[in-house]
Amino acid sequence: MECFCGCGTKVSRKLADAGFTAAQVGLELLAWDKARTTSPLSVPVEAESLIARGADCYQRLIAAIHGDDGPDPVPASEAWLEDSFEARRDRRDMTTTGSLLSRPRLTLTELDYAELNRLRPELSFSANSPTPEAGETERADEDPVAQLKGLGKLHAAGALTDEEFAEAKARVIARLG
Repeated sequence: MECFCGCGTKVSRKLADAGFTAAQVGLELLAWDKARTTSPLSVPVEAESLIARGADCYQRLIAAIHGDDGPDPVPASEAWLEDSFEARRDRRDMTTTGSLLSRPRLTLTELDYAELNRLRPELSFSANSPTPEAGETERADEDPVAQLKGLGKLHAAGALTDEEFAEAKARVIARLG
């Protein structure tokens, strides 16, 4: 088995659990990043801290595979995976539903896998999102007033339901605090 990060390092039997767990965490992060990039209004603010925790778990797993002698990252990563499974259990855009006893399966396509950034899977899609160039003024979607005005226009045009509008507005306001 080779390291999930794509470096070509052979994963020893002793570190096989870390290798398999890194692959699972990496794919979960890919799915979360796809969701927040393709439909940002559907990803709750709390998911950002979940993604950040997962990214930390992933980096610790990769470090262990590459020889870091720190504490075993597998238990914390498995706990994160359980949190991630639970957070996306009812998300049809990310999950194929199974039975109550089985874990929800990711709905990723071959094109999604092609976007995978093996060093930073939490940035697989969002790293390709447009960002302001040096010296550019702040993007409208980063300006809370402009963002709220834009949401208001989408709501008035019928592109957002009352519930979606209220949720998106709450997320913008939550980022201010």
